[in-house]
Amino acid sequence: MPQVSREEINHRPVNVCFFLGSVSGQGGTERVTTLIANGLSERGYKVSLLSLWNGHQPAFAVDHRVRLAEIFDKPRKFRWKYTTIVRRLRRFMQENRIDVLISADVILVFYAIPACARTPVRHIAWEHFNFLADLKKGPRKLSRRLAARYADAVVLLTRQDLRLWKPHVSRRAKLMAIPNPVTFPRIGAEERSWDHKLVIAVGRLTYQKGFDLLIRGWQQIAEAAPDWQLYLIGGGEDQPMLETQIRDGRLDEVIKIIPFDEHIDRYYRKASIFCLPSRFEGLPMVLLEAQAFALPSVCFNCYTGPADVIEDGKNGFLVEEGNVPALAEKLLALIRDETRRKQMGLAARSMAGRFERNTVIDQWDALLSGMNDLMPR
Repeated sequence: MPQVSREEINHRPVNVCFFLGSVSGQGGTERVTTLIANGLSERGYKVSLLSLWNGHQPAFAVDHRVRLAEIFDKPRKFRWKYTTIVRRLRRFMQENRIDVLISADVILVFYAIPACARTPVRHIAWEHFNFLADLKKGPRKLSRRLAARYADAVVLLTRQDLRLWKPHVSRRAKLMAIPNPVTFPRIGAEERSWDHKLVIAVGRLTYQKGFDLLIRGWQQIAEAAPDWQLYLIGGGEDQPMLETQIRDGRLDEVIKIIPFDEHIDRYYRKASIFCLPSRFEGLPMVLLEAQAFALPSVCFNCYTGPADVIEDGKNGFLVEEGNVPALAEKLLALIRDETRRKQMGLAARSMAGRFERNTVIDQWDALLSGMNDLMPR
């Protein structure tokens, strides 16, 4: 790869490539990656979204200036394509004169580290889960250690997680916490009411998100507040199991599974309470979004994320992790008290300002600007 001089880099827009699984994914990682890419493009950065597969059908709106590209057009057995992926990633960076590669999932450093080796490209690894959550995958643990050792920077989501990384990894990389941004502007206080008899939970229908625990707790709520409904908004591999759980519990009339779509804001506006029953998190975007829509939240106090966003008793409730009866109790406390819902909802809206989009983009801007000082290798 041709060498890039410091003078040239400092006099042209930084050329940034986000490397991710697929822009077609509907999860929080894909949503926030697209949001940050759009924000940097608006500020004059040259930005690419390079997907490992299916890179031309984004699930979320992409700024027209952002380049979409892919290594494969569909999923493959990637372990058998390792050298091909590294080679194609390296070629993409060379042909598009990439200055900074951002692995939008830390597990992608297995490809990014060798692709960036002996090049002037700076590498940032972005971790969306907390240090203790390995998703039962040994490679994720290893990828974190490799990122700390060989990347130029590792971006985490919370200060709580930053404190875990520092003593547990041998590192050369700069470690820093940049939160996820709120993806919607804060709603005006006069634009909403809290009298809709609806609780929503949003996310992938997977073990991590704990929707099975919420359904179990709704048995208690259905008896005490039979006129309230619960919407589970999302899709995923656990949907058949959750549908069976709802039927077996005779909750079909009060719990609905709603497919995720890009107009998620209509559900935030319609609801009066948000619930996050996750078993573990990074920094959940859906919780930040709920705050922007002035929704009080009830969450398991899992590691990490909710405690960075919720002040217990002020803008929502934090419940002992996995304590289903306590989760139901706190939901019922809000269901029974509209005045409290409004007070907590307005507090949530006020606190959402800490995570506004421009504030978060400022932090990414500062990080990327600092990459210039490190170039060339």
